[in-house]
Amino acid sequence: MMDWRRLMSPERFRGIQARSGPDRDREGRSLRSPFLRDFDRIVYSSAFRRLQDKTQVYPFPDTDYVRTRLTHSIEVSSVGRSLGLSVGQRLVQMHKLDEPKDGGLALRPSDFGDVVAAACLAHDIGHPPFGHAGEEAIRHWFRVDRPDLLREGCTPEETSDLAHFESNAQGFRVVTRLQFWRQHGGMQLCCATLGAFTKYPRGSSRPDAASGRCEPREKFGYCQQDRPAFEEIAGRLGLLPQSGEVDAWCRHPLAYLVEAADDIAYLIVDIEDGFKSGRVPFKEVEDVLMRVAGPEAGSDRDLVDEDDRIGYLRAKAIGTLIERTVEAFCAHEADLRLGGPEIPLLERIDDREVVREVRRLCQERLYNDERKLKAEIAGFAVVRGLLEFYTDAVIALERVGYAIDRTAYLYRKTLRALPGLQNVPHRRYDWLLWVTDYVSGMTDRFAVSQYKMVRGFEVG
Repeated sequence: MMDWRRLMSPERFRGIQARSGPDRDREGRSLRSPFLRDFDRIVYSSAFRRLQDKTQVYPFPDTDYVRTRLTHSIEVSSVGRSLGLSVGQRLVQMHKLDEPKDGGLALRPSDFGDVVAAACLAHDIGHPPFGHAGEEAIRHWFRVDRPDLLREGCTPEETSDLAHFESNAQGFRVVTRLQFWRQHGGMQLCCATLGAFTKYPRGSSRPDAASGRCEPREKFGYCQQDRPAFEEIAGRLGLLPQSGEVDAWCRHPLAYLVEAADDIAYLIVDIEDGFKSGRVPFKEVEDVLMRVAGPEAGSDRDLVDEDDRIGYLRAKAIGTLIERTVEAFCAHEADLRLGGPEIPLLERIDDREVVREVRRLCQERLYNDERKLKAEIAGFAVVRGLLEFYTDAVIALERVGYAIDRTAYLYRKTLRALPGLQNVPHRRYDWLLWVTDYVSGMTDRFAVSQYKMVRGFEVG
């Protein structure tokens, strides 16, 4: 069974080259825990700021009200802090974690709140421009457009990383490698935060003993290049290996709270956005939110304004789901520490049917909206076009032995415009990741601007 004191390790990940560990305040607690410092590091990072111009549901919304990845991440973090605090209070009492043991720190309920809040804040930090359409565009590029790029110079596991691009794995790269790249370990977050952040603690493929091939996993949390980093973090946290699996660990129990915070925030808030945008009528939204919030939520009839009424019910619904999620976590806490099956906490609550109804309503009325679909098609083309343009330039560089002055005029100019050209890797898999890192880190508007520029539609 996984141990909470190891799972809440304040050791900072400073890369596999360095074995240094905890923050300075390990020897004595300050008002700002190392986990709260993680929260601040994420807030002040450029990767987090770029989320302000990355699609949440609607690309290029025509109103400032609609949420972006940035506002969504802040809301998820708010829900996550409430979940972590409530769970932490119970865990501290249940396991006497407030008593120092074996030279380790005593834990406070706020530590659990800080870990979950920080992990939630970063949970979407690896998303490419145009959200899930951008993810699909990257997969399509490597799997359908240019599979030949992966056949030479990439192992089957490395091929799976790119052909099945996953924003969760890209997020792990951002926080441990790409952001603050000049220092080992990227943001150098605490191992507890990184464990809670990793929703899918496994690589992109599993070896098939019968066929001798690697079978891709649908969801994964890190690329082959980052496998040593995750192995190091998993070891420090004491994560259990998944039984019968290779290159896979059981989730950190707090990752279930991060997942639940994301589900609660986007489901309830997307329904509110659906009403605000006129896509779902007031009565339909009111009815479903009242079912989530419970009968006591309907007692305040003084709110006659429709906007105020929906806002009130949204807050009540989120509060109710937080309470239900805390109860589900505590009821299954021992099972989670044993590495039980990955069942989302919202699927363990008594009200799971109404949550499924909200999910169906969002899918039918919001996520398949015609305007949204058209914008996603355009975004898909933009991401594919940028990958084609930059990849062709690096292929040309590869063919001339990485001597930039020997490349053709267009490729030479393109390469010199790329940031960090002096650090371009010489191995095929590594430089394909390098190009993918650059494109996936773009905001929606910057990606469109770059696409117009490389196509000659925009100058200057």
